[in-house]
Formats: sequence, C-alpha cells, structure tokens
Amino acid sequence: MDFLVGMSMFLIIVIFVLSFVPGMIEPFNDSVQEDTVAVDRVATQLSKNMLGSTGEPYLLDGQCTGAFFGGTDPGNCNFEPADSVYDRVGINETFQKLNITIERDTDGDGDREILRLDSNGEIVPTGGTLLREGSVPPTSSGSVVVARRVVYLDGQDVSLIVRMW
Repeated sequence: MDFLVGMSMFLIIVIFVLSFVPGMIEPFNDSVQEDTVAVDRVATQLSKNMLGSTGEPYLLDGQCTGAFFGGTDPGNCNFEPADSVYDRVGINETFQKLNITIERDTDGDGDREILRLDSNGEIVPTGGTLLREGSVPPTSSGSVVVARRVVYLDGQDVSLIVRMW
C-alpha cells in the first residue's frame, strides 16, 4: 500500500513538472511578438523617415531609395549608405534576419514584381538598381513576420514590404 501511494505521488509530481516548466521558461524564449514589433518599427522608420522626409511621410525620394538598395548616394539621405542594411535599420543580424523589398504589379497579372530604379530615381523595367535588400527569407521552416506599407515612389503607389524571421 505504501508503494502504491509513493508511486502515485511521484507520477503526479512528474506530470506537474512536465506540464508547467515549459510555460515558466517561455517568456525568456524568442517569440514572434518581438519580431512583430521590430518589423513594424523598421517599416515605419523606412516609410516615414529614411527613404523620404519626415515632412512628407510615405512619399519616397527616388534617389535616396535607390541609394538605400545599393545605388549611387546623392549625399542628402537620412542614412549612411556605407553601413549594412542591419546597421541602417538598427537590427542585430545575429538574432534576427530581415528582407526589404519594394514591389508593384507592373504587368497586371496579379503578381507583384520587385521594382528597379535608375540613377535618376525613376522606376525602370530592366537594369538599374533592384529594390531588394537583406537576406533571403526561409521558404520551408520557421515563421516570417511581414509589415507592409503603401508608399508613393516616382508617381506610383508601390508596396514597401519588410520581412523578419
């Protein structure tokens, strides 16, 4: 009888520990919630300040936008072009990866294409600077958090998309 009571107490304690310990450790693990806040901050920072001006939010400067994605720096942009994309937006590459693109459905087929800019800051179909920066998002595993802003670039509404994982 003592063995039965002892084994029952042992099993109850083991089940209790296995069911509650992961919940106690969870606040200290990485979560999607912090990625959501960070990706929203980066999208807002890009659309309201870095790629345009604070006086006209969501209106992107074509030359600064081209410089951000690897084009020629006009010298009056709100970021340091020599820094990596992670340094420019204040993300630690060791802990989070990100991908930034500017896209638009240019041919009317329902799919968005990544845009290109020439040295004058005008959207061109080929050549120029491809408006994509950062790492390649994972396709098979992990969760990717996405922030999207509709911005105005070269007289057109385009989508600024920031992905973080």
